[in-house]
Amino acid sequence: MVLTSILFYREWDFIGAEAACRRAIELDPRNTRSRQRYVDILRARERAEQALSQIDRAVQLQPAAAPLRMSRALVLYERGEYDSALAEAHAHPASFCRA
Repeated sequence: MVLTSILFYREWDFIGAEAACRRAIELDPRNTRSRQRYVDILRARERAEQALSQIDRAVQLQPAAAPLRMSRALVLYERGEYDSALAEAHAHPASFCRA
């Protein structure tokens, strides 16, 4: 994950960051942080369909992972699917709140 973060946030090497992130997911498919970062990279590269697909895959592995639910709502919002984004937020209100 460190390599992905350096490539993505510091170097702006989206291709390298994507490859590093895919490798991290390959090594540990249940790691929600890796999957979350991958979704962020896909969003930055304007690949919303793939981002939603990755979120769906990750939610199947970790149904209670709040960051994934937030990402899904964000991607839907960015695509202009406001009603769907709001429905996602209402379907999983605990995902959007911190105690």
